[in-house]
Amino acid sequence: MHLIKRLTWLVLAAMLVACQSTSAPDWVSNPEESFDTNKYLSAVGEGSNNEQASQRALANLSKIFSVSIVEKQIDSSTFSTRNQSTDVNVSRFISTNAQKELEGAKIAEYFRQENGSVFAVATLDKAQAATKFKQDIAVLDERVNEQLLYAANKAPNVFRALAAIEKAYLSQQARDNINRDLILVADKGMPAQHSVNSIETLYRNKLAGLAVQVDANSPELQSQVSAAVSQLGAAVVAESPLVITANFDNQPVLQEQGWYWLRGSLNLTATEDGVSTSKNRYDVKVSAQQESMLDKRLKDKMSESMMDYLLALVRASD
Repeated sequence: MHLIKRLTWLVLAAMLVACQSTSAPDWVSNPEESFDTNKYLSAVGEGSNNEQASQRALANLSKIFSVSIVEKQIDSSTFSTRNQSTDVNVSRFISTNAQKELEGAKIAEYFRQENGSVFAVATLDKAQAATKFKQDIAVLDERVNEQLLYAANKAPNVFRALAAIEKAYLSQQARDNINRDLILVADKGMPAQHSVNSIETLYRNKLAGLAVQVDANSPELQSQVSAAVSQLGAAVVAESPLVITANFDNQPVLQEQGWYWLRGSLNLTATEDGVSTSKNRYDVKVSAQQESMLDKRLKDKMSESMMDYLLALVRASD
């Protein structure tokens, strides 16, 4: 009888230990309780295996940084003149710099449930991350200064200067993004000498100071390029050392499966004092079910895209 009781207690004890060993650790539901928030950032991920759980934990950790930091790009800007000032509505794109932000992140622990699903907890040492972010910011600060100095004093032509200012603009944005990450892990960022707004203003002022001569192989194209130059803030003049040459060569109209197609190529060249600084070629095509609509659609497409074409021409000078 005593033996039976003893065996019963042993079985119950074994069951209790088993239950304890399969119960989820605290970090599964609240990683901040297990990892000191003064020292670490942490996040949990769940998956069908260790690799999937790890990837999801790192992805969740990256969300703490708001990984999809919005950035602006001058080349996709829309310039419009209002009250004698130029406003910029800049299209936005998503940054994919999560890997940089997660350098040094580690998978601290795993936990497998009885049903086979796996939890992983990812951690990032705040002090180590802060050191890395400060180093990156210092590099970008130096890069911005070099690019602006080149634009002001060393660029061989105005198009190279504009391209350098745009690079400084993008470098400053990257710097600001990392500084936000630094604030997250260190509660304090690093002061900046420049700002994206001041560099954007410098870019627009540089454009506004230009006097550009436009030479095109048709009156319609002459009007389209001139309008785009004006919208960018530059002046269109009859004669200037700065010349943008535009030529559009169209192919014969084709009819395919009830549609009419008009294809052609736009060639843009920028020169300063007779020296070519950049060239770009764009293949353009439009379609319509009525042949009489092709010219209008071509005109609309060229007008809509011309500013981006010109800004890309500026970048091509680099």
